[in-house]
Amino acid sequence: MKNAVGVAIATEAQILSVERFSREFGNALNALRGELHLNMRGLARATNNSLAWISYLERGQRVPTWSTVQSLSSFFKEHGACKKQVAAMETAARKMLLARTFKDL
Repeated sequence: MKNAVGVAIATEAQILSVERFSREFGNALNALRGELHLNMRGLARATNNSLAWISYLERGQRVPTWSTVQSLSSFFKEHGACKKQVAAMETAARKMLLARTFKDL
């Protein structure tokens, strides 16, 4: 959608999708962490992230950068996590980042 000047503006649905995809990403991250029997502190240490950052991501309260998504994906793949779950986390992240891009326009 564009305003009168031709600048793209986010629709309410796009804004809500950022929140929905953030929750989906967080749920997938939580499931993967649980699959490897890691607590949040262990995942934070293993991936060079803070405990607070992992907690925010799992609760859907922050949007990760693509490099963070890649780092987490690589960690889970290297440690034998379910490929389908990793793919679900990556898909949710792509949708979330795309929705955020439209929201920021």
